[in-house]
Amino acid sequence: MILLTGESHLSAVRLGASDRIDVTYWPLGKGGSVATPFFTHDPHTKSVSTIVSGWHNRTFDKDTLTFDGAQALVGLSMPLNTSRILRDYSWHSHVPWHLQRFNTEFPLSEAVVQGIMAQDYGHALAFVAALRACHIKTVVIEAPHFFESSPYLKRVRLDVCAYIDAYYRATVRAKLAALGVDVIDQPSHTLTAIGSTKPLFSHKNPKDNHHASSEFGALMFEKIITYGAKEGFL
Repeated sequence: MILLTGESHLSAVRLGASDRIDVTYWPLGKGGSVATPFFTHDPHTKSVSTIVSGWHNRTFDKDTLTFDGAQALVGLSMPLNTSRILRDYSWHSHVPWHLQRFNTEFPLSEAVVQGIMAQDYGHALAFVAALRACHIKTVVIEAPHFFESSPYLKRVRLDVCAYIDAYYRATVRAKLAALGVDVIDQPSHTLTAIGSTKPLFSHKNPKDNHHASSEFGALMFEKIITYGAKEGFL
C-alpha cells in the first residue's frame, strides 16, 4: 500500500492517477503553513500529527498507516516545494552576491541565502525526520519546478529565480539523503534548459501559475508506482 499525502501539489498527482485499491490519499492543505510549526511529534506513542487550522489534519503512526496487516509507504509532497521561497521574498532587490548586476540590487552572502532557505524548509525536514523516528517509511515527491509564467518573474530576473530554485532543491536533497530518504524526481523531459517546468505541463486553469497539470501528475504517479513496487509496498 502507498499513502500519498502533503500540500496542494499532490492534487496534480491525484488528478493524473489511475484508480488503484493499493494507493490512498491523505491531502493536508495549502503549503503556506509548511514554513511554520505545523506538526507535533510524540516519541512515546511514536506518532506525528499535523495541527494546522484549515488543514485536513492527520495522525501518522503504526496503526493509522497499517492496511490489511502491512504498513504503508508514505509518499510526501512537501519538502521539495520552492513556491514560497520564490514568491514571498524580495529577489528583485536582494540577490546572491555573485549574481549582482546593478547598483540597485543588494548583494546577499551565501550564509544569508542559506538562512533564508532554512527558515522555509526547516519544519518540513523536521516533519520527515519525525516520521523516520517513528519508523515510518517515507519517500519525498518532488513538486514541479517554477513556471516562467509566474507573476513574480515580471520583476525577478530569470537567472536569479533559477539559481534559488536549484540551490534550494540541492540543499534539501542533501539533507534528505542524510536522513536516508529517497526522492521521486520530476521527469527530466518536463524541464527546460534553465530548470523551469515546460509550459506544456502547466495547470489548465490560466489563473493557476504554479501548480502542474494532470498530465504532469500522471507522469509522477507512474514513477511513484514504480518506486513502490521496487520497495515491496505493492
